[in-house]
Amino acid sequence: MTPYDPKQAILEYLSSSYYKEVLEQLFPEIDNTVNISTLQFLKECSILHHQVHLVRYEYLSGRKMHEVHLVDQDELGIWHVSSTIGRMKEDKYATTVANNEVSKSMPVIRLSGRLGNDGALSWASGTIINNEFDVARVRLTSSNKVALEDSVQHGYVLFLTDQKIQRPIEVSLYDYSGEIIDERVWLDI
Repeated sequence: MTPYDPKQAILEYLSSSYYKEVLEQLFPEIDNTVNISTLQFLKECSILHHQVHLVRYEYLSGRKMHEVHLVDQDELGIWHVSSTIGRMKEDKYATTVANNEVSKSMPVIRLSGRLGNDGALSWASGTIINNEFDVARVRLTSSNKVALEDSVQHGYVLFLTDQKIQRPIEVSLYDYSGEIIDERVWLDI
């Protein structure tokens, strides 16, 4: 891998002293050294000069993590990590007993993302808890009719666009036959 490879940019970011210092401020009670030999690239989404990658890795302490990284390519063709969302633990399916009882009747999607200003880059990731519904695809449709769609892989979906996105955003979950399982509105992006 070279500086012209977005995966190399993520590997270097996770290995950097800057990243470790940020994690030490957030989680001072654990060893926040990433075991780079455990790094796996699970899913990606791309548009010209921008990519979003879902990665899984372990800390030297054994704690397993998932993260989503946005990488941007500069005018020299070099990739840089520009933002990270997630910090999702391996036990992403764990919920409280009360939440689990309420949500068993439908699949659950937990979305997080960044909405660009005035048409700037927007991206999102989602974790899917099927609850026996076999969610195959997720579609996001903004109020200005921009539609983004992704297939579920490893329990996640990724979205990336340079089109202007306006809230609210409708979220549609589809099964493998293309039937809508559930629809909801996502307001808190």
